[in-house]
Amino acid sequence: MLQDLDTVDVLTTFGDTTLESLQENSAATQANNRLEKYSKNVWDALGTSELLFNAENSSSLAYAIKRIESVMRTYLNMYDTWIRFLLNSRFMRTGLSFDFEIIPTTAFNIKDYQTQYLQGAQYGYSKMRAGIAMGVK
Repeated sequence: MLQDLDTVDVLTTFGDTTLESLQENSAATQANNRLEKYSKNVWDALGTSELLFNAENSSSLAYAIKRIESVMRTYLNMYDTWIRFLLNSRFMRTGLSFDFEIIPTTAFNIKDYQTQYLQGAQYGYSKMRAGIAMGVK
């Protein structure tokens, strides 16, 4: 009956045995389905779509990258504020005032920011940002 299947061996025994199905609903597949359900339930309990951090295709991957960038941008703004505070509190007696900002470029959006800052520089905005986005020191 199973002679055409290379991966199946038949063992004959006189003890108590159970019949295991060789179909798609094997124990391993059912365990995998359970894990997928548990994972989905965790994301649902958090009130978040699992596609935000577990991208499965190209469109959800782009959305996940934008989502992570927006989360990191809030930390970046806090870091900017902290550095600005440290600089201004340290040099307050000298009459100097500092402004500090980290440009929010990543490996995924660097081309967009370069284009945006270059167009802004053409209309009279800061040329320094365009240079920094292009890597000029």
